Order: sequence, then structure tokens, then C-alpha cells
Amino acid sequence: MALTLAQIVARLGGRVAGDPQVLIRQVAPLEHAAQGQISFFVNPRLRGQLASTAASAVILGPQAEALTDKPRIVCDNPYAYFARVSQLLNPAEPVKPGIDPAARVAQGAKVAKSARIEANAVVEEGAEIGERADRSGLVRRRRRGNR
Repeated sequence: MALTLAQIVARLGGRVAGDPQVLIRQVAPLEHAAQGQISFFVNPRLRGQLASTAASAVILGPQAEALTDKPRIVCDNPYAYFARVSQLLNPAEPVKPGIDPAARVAQGAKVAKSARIEANAVVEEGAEIGERADRSGLVRRRRRGNR
């Protein structure tokens, strides 16, 4: 998936400074970013990396906006925004519902029809698997008082 800065801001908020048509395909840290990637800047000690990054764009806060001429998205929390852009560019695959024949599900366990139970998973008596859950490993019934 590739999105322009304008499309990213339309979905997630924030403000574009510079060319809103810059195309972004992936996220990367400042020091490793390349053309088509977006990075973020929050630490003033990394000004050198900001100046030398090959990223096509940068996510930063209003206080750092003037530190670069690169196309940028200005927002209140660049770290969280970067995570949201990562999710936007790398969407999770939809859960394919069903119980793998190699899974062991106790008769008294409750599994939603939209859930996925992977091979070799063990779902114990009294456990509940909710809608669109994707489980592997051991699932135990949550006992009162446990966190």
C-alpha cells in the first residue's frame, strides 16, 4: 500500500507542511530511512540524523517543525502517530475463522464463530474465545481475582 501525505493526514489527522503529494510506502527510523519511507523525530539529540535522513517525509511535533525543510506531518504526539502510520501501511490480515483440526478445544469452552484457533492450540474447559480472536498456544479459563 502507498499513500500520499495528504491521504495519511486525511485519515489520521495532523497537518502537512511541504508537498502533500509525497508518496509513502513504508515506515523506517531516521538513520535507515530511504526514498518512499516516512520516519519520526522526537529526540533533540537526533538532529544530525534528522538533517541527514533520506526519508521522503518526517513526522514531528510543532516545536520541531522548523528543524527541517523535508515534507513533514506535524502532530502533537509524533511517536504515537508513527505507530498509527505503520498500522495504516501494514494492515493486519483478517482473521480466517475456524478451528484447526490439530487444535484441542474442551467441550465446555466457548469459541465465537468468527474466531480462529490455530493448530496445536489448547483451549481448556471454561475458557471463552471472543469474536474475531486469533489464538494459538494455551488458553485457560480466567479465574476470579486473576489479572
